[in-house]
Amino acid sequence: MKRYIKSGIVAVLSSAAILSSCDLLERQQPQAQLAPEQVWVDNSSVRAAIIGAYSSLQSANSYGLRHWAFAGLAADEISWTGTFPTFGQIDQRQVLANNVEWSNLWNTIYAGINRSNNIIANVPGINDASLNKEAAIGEARFLRALNYMNLLLWFGGTPEGYGTANGLGLSIFDTPTLTPGDAEPKPRSTEAEVWTLINADLQYAIDNLPTTGGPARATRTAAVALRARAAMYQNDWPRAYELANSVIAGDGSDLAANFADLYLNQNVTPESIFELQFDPTNSNSIAFFFFPTARGGRNELAPNQGFLTAHEAGDRRLAVNNGSAAPSPAAGTTAKYYRITNGDDHVIILRRAELYLIAAEAAAKASAANLQTGVGLLNEVRERAGLPAVTATSVAELETLVLNERRIELAFEGHRWFDLRRTNRVVSTFSIEPFRALMPIPEREVLTAGGVVAQNPQY
Repeated sequence: MKRYIKSGIVAVLSSAAILSSCDLLERQQPQAQLAPEQVWVDNSSVRAAIIGAYSSLQSANSYGLRHWAFAGLAADEISWTGTFPTFGQIDQRQVLANNVEWSNLWNTIYAGINRSNNIIANVPGINDASLNKEAAIGEARFLRALNYMNLLLWFGGTPEGYGTANGLGLSIFDTPTLTPGDAEPKPRSTEAEVWTLINADLQYAIDNLPTTGGPARATRTAAVALRARAAMYQNDWPRAYELANSVIAGDGSDLAANFADLYLNQNVTPESIFELQFDPTNSNSIAFFFFPTARGGRNELAPNQGFLTAHEAGDRRLAVNNGSAAPSPAAGTTAKYYRITNGDDHVIILRRAELYLIAAEAAAKASAANLQTGVGLLNEVRERAGLPAVTATSVAELETLVLNERRIELAFEGHRWFDLRRTNRVVSTFSIEPFRALMPIPEREVLTAGGVVAQNPQY
């Protein structure tokens, strides 16, 4: 996957799609810009635009570091060991509205949304028999849904979680932002309205994406898996179970035999469903942020010691999570991201173990009669980790077991803070003010919007 965008697309994407809505308000229109019909001409131009939509996920302000790392840093999974005060605010759960990290993350994700919007709007008008229009739009809608979901998880919902009638949403931009007029501020929609958009995008993707081609590109399986995750956050437990179980049972595939293989190797299918690709040309700085200075890193992040001691005796995942499984281990790192020389650690966004854990929780929450089904799914993940089977006699007990398992299994993959949020455990876990469960809308966005975009309460 390349980060560059081929020349024909640059006129549209560099002047509009890579800019946030507020950025556009503060920039003049380009003096020379190709008309859309000169840019969106054939299958090749669409492929280049889709690559551009994927490349936004590679940014250090998205999956290239901050989205998943902050989900661990704000929780009890990653510790701040460096010098960036903006990271320190997140680690201490005392984030200010002017913290530039959130502005950068916000703008990067909205830029990715706009890249998808350009594809969705322009592909229908292209006359090229070799272009599968529905699949191209499905890929763009999958990426748009992922980006909106991530924004909602950080900035939306309520202090108690997600999926409630009074949840706060986001400003919805579902058409291309090409001019300052297109970027006029919009009031925030409700959480439910944002979920409606996400669900519709993912259903379109499910209906139109190919069944093969992963994990580097979105497939139908990836769309089903992401829709299962969305249903979990909406507390739609019957749907979450149905979708997650369909992935688990659909093709008879199983988890990777060795947990460490997922990270010491790459694109380990069938477990890896959607994996963000990096290479020495299109690299990331993830390992650099973990490694000590003596090994060429900046020592900004490290696995939280309480998280490491939470591993049960004999848990095979500890060697990955504490970095000792890496070919050249270093203290304070993780073997999920260790390729500091080339910066080509991949980032797994969706994998089957997550679906097992979603299905385990959803089975019991959909119906207490399915409690043992949920326990069995949970134990599938524990067996791979070399751990004994557990039992549960209530849905609440199983929920706690699943959350503990998700903490270990999905560490450094961007889930922990959101798990605590969706189960209303943030305040009790960290003894903080409830409003801090939501991150602040970036102060610059609120000010630039002139009051149209409301700040989250108490920031």
